[in-house]
Amino acid sequence: MDENSTSHDGISTAEELEESLVQLLRSAYENGVSIETSYEIRNGQAVPDWEVLIHKLAKKGPD
Repeated sequence: MDENSTSHDGISTAEELEESLVQLLRSAYENGVSIETSYEIRNGQAVPDWEVLIHKLAKKGPD
């Protein structure tokens, strides 16, 4: 997708965004992609730019 493209994949809530991110990150991890970094997302003039920081969390222990 180029910087002027828009995606209409149906994400319209924070919950849908989170589920999409979960699926994307799991798939990348399972395929050996190094994802623990910072990403600059540049979108051209029509949409804001973002920085996304991904880092691995320690697993929560039982309460």
